[in-house]
Amino acid sequence: MLAALGYYAGAKLGLALTFSPHPISVLWPPNSILLAALLLAPASSWWMILLAVFPVHLLAELQGGVPLVMVLCWFVSNASEALIGAAGVRILLKEPPAFDTMRNAGIFLLFAVLLAPFLSSFLDAAFVSFIGWGESGYWQLWRTRFFSNILATLTIVPVILTWVSIDAKALRTAGPVRIGESAVLLFGLLAVGVVVFDAHPVGVVPALLYLPLPFLLWAALRFGPAGSSAAFMIFAFLVIWGAGHGRGPFVTGNPVDNALSVQLFLAFVGTTLLVLVAGVQEARNSERRLRSSEERFATAFRFSPDAMVITRKSDGRLIDVNDRCLTMFDYRREDVVGRTVQELDLYLEPRDRERLLASTSEPGAVRDFDLAFRTRKGEVLNTIVKTEAVEMGGIPCLVTIIHDVTKLKRTEESLRRNDERFQHVLRATNDVVYDWDVVADSLWWNGNGDAYFGKMSENGPCTRARWAAALHPEDRERVTSRLDAMLKAGGGVSDTEYRLRRVDGNYAHVHGRGFVVRDASGRPLRMIGSLMDITDRKRAEDANQRLAHVSRLAVLGELTASIAHEINQPLGAILSNADAAEILLDSEVVPVDELRQIVKDIRKDDIRAGEVIRHMRSLTRRRNLSMQPFDLNRAIDDVIRLVNVDLGRHRVAVDAEFAPLPIVYGDQVHVQQVVLNLILNGVDAMADTPAARRRLRITTARCESGGVEVSVTDSGPGIAHDQAEDLFASFYTTKPDGVGLGLSIARSIVEAHGGAIWAETRPEGGARFSFVLPGQSARTGAGGAAA
Repeated sequence: MLAALGYYAGAKLGLALTFSPHPISVLWPPNSILLAALLLAPASSWWMILLAVFPVHLLAELQGGVPLVMVLCWFVSNASEALIGAAGVRILLKEPPAFDTMRNAGIFLLFAVLLAPFLSSFLDAAFVSFIGWGESGYWQLWRTRFFSNILATLTIVPVILTWVSIDAKALRTAGPVRIGESAVLLFGLLAVGVVVFDAHPVGVVPALLYLPLPFLLWAALRFGPAGSSAAFMIFAFLVIWGAGHGRGPFVTGNPVDNALSVQLFLAFVGTTLLVLVAGVQEARNSERRLRSSEERFATAFRFSPDAMVITRKSDGRLIDVNDRCLTMFDYRREDVVGRTVQELDLYLEPRDRERLLASTSEPGAVRDFDLAFRTRKGEVLNTIVKTEAVEMGGIPCLVTIIHDVTKLKRTEESLRRNDERFQHVLRATNDVVYDWDVVADSLWWNGNGDAYFGKMSENGPCTRARWAAALHPEDRERVTSRLDAMLKAGGGVSDTEYRLRRVDGNYAHVHGRGFVVRDASGRPLRMIGSLMDITDRKRAEDANQRLAHVSRLAVLGELTASIAHEINQPLGAILSNADAAEILLDSEVVPVDELRQIVKDIRKDDIRAGEVIRHMRSLTRRRNLSMQPFDLNRAIDDVIRLVNVDLGRHRVAVDAEFAPLPIVYGDQVHVQQVVLNLILNGVDAMADTPAARRRLRITTARCESGGVEVSVTDSGPGIAHDQAEDLFASFYTTKPDGVGLGLSIARSIVEAHGGAIWAETRPEGGARFSFVLPGQSARTGAGGAAA
């Protein structure tokens, strides 16, 4: 709509500025208005602008009495000029020219001002000559039309383009001084224009043509493209108006010559002014960018987190340093400005200065140069230096940025040492260390894992599915379900045993332990841990079970006589009581009370015999540890009663001192086996001791740590010094017919309960064997294999 209204107004103005009797105006605004509209609009909407302008063109031209055919032809030539100029400018600039650089001003002059009128004028003059409108010849029409459209483009288009882009807020906030300056400029230009170009031609002095020049330069220098284009448009209309009304310096010849003189004069002034204002704006923009760049540099220099130094390239003296540099090196500004780095003795190694100077002598900037400096207090700073040659105030200088990486170097060194330590640990350990990325489902392990279970890179990436497939079928469900439960429930540590298939296809017993790394929301990210091959340990435990069982049978073989005596006593008593009962039953008066007493004795002796048999069976049975609370004093007393006959046969006196003890958690039968073994060892140790001195002392005591201590002390010869270290070793024995397993098994049982066992020689003679069991902690369930 605005383009149509402007086009209509421009057509009326162009008709008013026609120099009779020629039908071509000195300045034809519609073309330039249409060109400005096309430059401001996107190319996709140009056809809509042309459609909107077409009826307005018909209305304006037909009202002037122009034939319809001529009107249509002029619209074609006008549209062609606008399209040629707009297309050329937009192809090269991609946007409307702002007339603030020499480049966009030159492109506008070349395509919009010269090329578009030049080409379209051929078409326009041909239309006029063909239709026969007017009295001029073809070339005269082409020339007049060419200069008319040049002048229109120079006069109208810059005004529209620059004033459309003006910020309305800037106009509203203009100060009174700026407004006053604009008013003085406008008034002066109008006054000078009227005096020079609207005066009677007889009184006009040619030198007065230069009188408006100061005002035009004032507008170009002070008000930029918008002010300059507006001033030139006012100036152009004053010139054309005066010449059209027979006034001013351009009415000395015929109308055609007068029109050409006006066009050439204004085209020269407009072009010069447009180039001048573009050059001035470009220089101002460059200066503004330079000033802005200097301000940014100054700000960055002052507030940079890195130390920055400016030195004169000729002698290396420091021109300026920022606050960070002063803080880093512990100097004051007056102590460093004007001095060189060598004078300040900042280089830790003198050869570093030669290295840096050699680098700065080469073309280009020095990037990431490692240097070590010394502070005023002698502290060493590891830094990365960047240096670039610049020119400041015409003086070649070097701008150096010093980035302190001392802490980073220390951290890197620490990380390097930790990595080396970790690599040494990986090489030294026999375990498999793994890292499972839970999110990516990718498993990595060290070289031990590759050797035992295969390389991760073979047959595609190792995932949880591949690991699960290598589990023993009997363990797979238990292990994977436990892992899933730990990941979902938020458990941090996994500790389990299972069987995993090796490279050779056999299954290895492994003990897996790992912890889960989670993010802030608790989502599992990765699991890191180790796998220990415990196959040999499992085999050893199984062998220990069998050996302990054999040992127990051997011990029972030694106790056969005692066991037979113990069983024979209640069986003999039962037989005697049965015979007595039978005699009483044959009497005439049956003594019921005596029979009742005999039955009680028979029951008591039967229970006693059954207890002996039960205890013997429990000692011979292979079983796992069953951790239960029990009374340790009572358990030891049962063992003493079991071996009482054997002790009497060897004429060994027993002193038992039982202190009040807390409830012990453990496997009672296995603990009784340990006590039995120690008692029998003590009996054997006193075989050569005189009978009067054969004493076995069994004591219990409560430890300060909350556990309990059991001691078995004999009066034998004690323990030889060379036997002390091997006493608890497997298959080591001092007995001619021993197998060397009793004490080894005893130690395994005590350690399986979380305790300790030791032996010592008493100063007064004899040996003491002691072991400690925890009193308030236990491993619940089947804790491990035992005999």
